[in-house]
Amino acid sequence: MKKELTIVVLVVLAAACGGNGKAGKAGDPSTDAQGKLGDGDVNGYGDGKTGVVKMTLKNVKYWVYNIQDVNTDRQREELVGSHFDLYVLEPVITEKGEEAFDIAGLVKEIRDHNIKTRGVDPLIIAYVDVGQAETWRWYWEEGWGVGNPEWIVGEDPDNWEGCLPVAYWHEEWQDIVIYGHGDDDRSHVGDVLKVGFDGIYLDWVEAFSDENVVAKAQSRSSCAGQAN
Repeated sequence: MKKELTIVVLVVLAAACGGNGKAGKAGDPSTDAQGKLGDGDVNGYGDGKTGVVKMTLKNVKYWVYNIQDVNTDRQREELVGSHFDLYVLEPVITEKGEEAFDIAGLVKEIRDHNIKTRGVDPLIIAYVDVGQAETWRWYWEEGWGVGNPEWIVGEDPDNWEGCLPVAYWHEEWQDIVIYGHGDDDRSHVGDVLKVGFDGIYLDWVEAFSDENVVAKAQSRSSCAGQAN
């Protein structure tokens, strides 16, 4: 029987598997007219009493998307020294060989810096690709490729290296992403929920429109019809 899991997620359509890796400070809200920093009334909301406001999605004005080099000192310095309402970050610990990276510490430092310097507890969201297998992730096995396992159905349509569309309805893929896979019952979602992220940014939710995914779904329907 499939384990039940309740997850609060942030669903955002993103066309590409990669990103520019920049955690730029342009538009840093600390320089804009949002009221005095730490006054509990950022972006025109908050009660002005507690001195700390938890950011909500509807009030996000400034956000940053950083899914490359998050485990470097340079990126850590830029991220921790920034002011954004929403951070979308590569969680790093789902990369093969990077399980020991202190992403929980980085998330806490970003959060603490924003709280201390402007009285805002930002939303910090983990990047998870739900529609493509990525060759650098913990689950990838030697010899895997298109057709092996059967749920890897093609190459990325925009030629992002190492990103392969999947038949996302396949039980093994769902176990990898959500429910738990292998002897250690590990999953993408399970990893990121343990380290202090506020939610999950789902990439490649448009997988249903990929031509290889569509072809796989149609062949599945055809086989089911013949069986009946």
